[in-house]
Amino acid sequence: MLRPGGKLLLGEGFWEREPTDEQLAAMPIPRDQYGSLADLVDLAHTHGYRLLGLEQACLDEWDVFENGHGLAGERWLRANPDSPHADEVRARADTHRDYRVKGWRGTLGLAYLTLQAP
Repeated sequence: MLRPGGKLLLGEGFWEREPTDEQLAAMPIPRDQYGSLADLVDLAHTHGYRLLGLEQACLDEWDVFENGHGLAGERWLRANPDSPHADEVRARADTHRDYRVKGWRGTLGLAYLTLQAP
């Protein structure tokens, strides 16, 4: 769908550092789902793309994103404490929090690659 020579902005995860067995157990991401940042760039190149730019989300950016995600659920729970869905929403929020703080925080990175199509 991209014209020849067109630009593509790709946002994708990568292992910023090798996850421990404990971290992998705490998140729903298999080890082989991601590689290193260099692996991600190499993958783009194997598909004919040329790297024009590379940026990485910093931990503060990740935290802002995740805080917003978590805050939405917590606000809903405060506004709907007697809802028949409250237990389900609370369990999802707690699970996501564990994924974040026991799993991917500081281990999983997010890169933005600006690529030129072949």
